[in-house]
Amino acid sequence: MKISVVKIEVLDDCFKDTTLFDFIFSKALQDDFINSLSSLGEFEYYTEFPKPFYKVFRNGSFMLKGIKNSPNMRVSLFPENKVESLNELIAFFHIDNSLMPILKKE
Repeated sequence: MKISVVKIEVLDDCFKDTTLFDFIFSKALQDDFINSLSSLGEFEYYTEFPKPFYKVFRNGSFMLKGIKNSPNMRVSLFPENKVESLNELIAFFHIDNSLMPILKKE
């Protein structure tokens, strides 16, 4: 089964102009998928933690973070390049058009 984003939740953020989402995937995220995120930016993966944690950061664009074996990924879009970053993540994760209204209203 191919992994895909099945739900997007818009979250409140205490930082001005930063947009937060939770991307919920069709299944729990595992090593192969998590490691593929390294192509998006500065990649950190702490496999030695009791709950292995990953983070991808691209300065001025976005930050992705989550825990292995969870279907959730926190997505922070920074105001400098919000539209470009969002479009790149939509393409990278092949987000279905039915989820676009949630993303585009941000």
